[in-house]
Amino acid sequence: MMAEAPSSRAERRKPERPLLVTLLALVVLSITVIHLTRFINSLTAWEFLSSLTGVSPLYLALTGLVGVLVSLPLFLGLWRGHPKSPLATRILAVAYTIYEWLERSGLIGAGGLRPSWPFAAGVTLILLIFIFWVLSRPNAKAFFGEMHEQSFKSPTIART
Repeated sequence: MMAEAPSSRAERRKPERPLLVTLLALVVLSITVIHLTRFINSLTAWEFLSSLTGVSPLYLALTGLVGVLVSLPLFLGLWRGHPKSPLATRILAVAYTIYEWLERSGLIGAGGLRPSWPFAAGVTLILLIFIFWVLSRPNAKAFFGEMHEQSFKSPTIART
């Protein structure tokens, strides 16, 4: 068997993680830490939280645990450049936004819209656009191994 030429091995090497993907991954890691804190604090302060009216400590613990179980693999996928991470990030960003706004509005959990909700909605929209934009960049697509769009050329017709 013939040894591979150095240039062919270099072509197969995965590109470095783009800065914007690194920042996105760190945001996901931050969300993971927030959910882990929510989970741990709800367990350690269970009696105190049970004495308060409003949200059950069970709700806080479960949502914290689910948040960690969802966001930690997402962080690892973004960090390592797993090919399914961009799609998972888009889906989970939309799902997380819906969940957060349902919780913020009081439809699930406790809460209710505050007077500053238009500002929060604007920030949410900007963040969603930013996430989708980062994952659409050519260097991010290359990092995740996504196929670049191919240009469609009209087929040549063989003349006889």
